[in-house]
Amino acid sequence: MAEEANTDHVYRHSHGQDPLADISYALEGVYGHPGLIRFCGSSTTTEIGETKILWFHEKLLAMDPTTYSYNYEVLENNVGFTYCKSSFKVVPIDGDEKLGSQIEWTYVSNLFEGKPPEHVADYFNTNLQIMATNIKKYLEEKS
Repeated sequence: MAEEANTDHVYRHSHGQDPLADISYALEGVYGHPGLIRFCGSSTTTEIGETKILWFHEKLLAMDPTTYSYNYEVLENNVGFTYCKSSFKVVPIDGDEKLGSQIEWTYVSNLFEGKPPEHVADYFNTNLQIMATNIKKYLEEKS
């Protein structure tokens, strides 16, 4: 996803962000440590033109900088998750740092009520693409 960027750089600029969130802050716990609960929120416009605030709390379950990975669970929310656990990992492309890095983002989630089955996959894919673009842009500005 973020080609020509080493795994460490991509990892350091990926955790703690949610590309679709306008605001994010700790509710309890310490950043980078299991148990951290974070609030993430964003505004969106409904089909009828009204502004709606979407929000969720997420709990960091594990974080391992040596394997460039972390796991979290979505808790309370008004997005539509009734259950969601996710794993995030940055790995070298084809095991070769010289080729760049890619993000592997996996999840286990219940379907959103009233939404087609692909809605959850679309949600994560959109987040992943925006995150990869943001990281790539950030790293290009720093080089």
